[in-house]
Amino acid sequence: MTILESLKNINTYPIPNAVIEVVAIKRGLDINSEVNSEILNSNAYLLATADIMKWLGNVPKVSQSDVNFSLLEKNQDDLKELADDIYSELEPPKKIISNFGYKGNKL
Repeated sequence: MTILESLKNINTYPIPNAVIEVVAIKRGLDINSEVNSEILNSNAYLLATADIMKWLGNVPKVSQSDVNFSLLEKNQDDLKELADDIYSELEPPKKIISNFGYKGNKL
């Protein structure tokens, strides 16, 4: 099984190959590489999985002919939460920079 196939099988919702390719490039993964335990446990793969879960957490309902694809809102929320858990464990927190200043009494 390749990384592409593995990431596509995260969920039964149809994930376009282009989405997986962009995620893989962002995370430094070769989608044509064979999956092994080292890859499956790597931060890059786990973060790619989180990216796909986050994407799935925002997908619309799709209907085409007699075929319907959708995720329950609860499932989407669960996927987003799982993704956030992976991000918080594996990625350093992003610094929020705010500029505040005093401009005087007469604004």
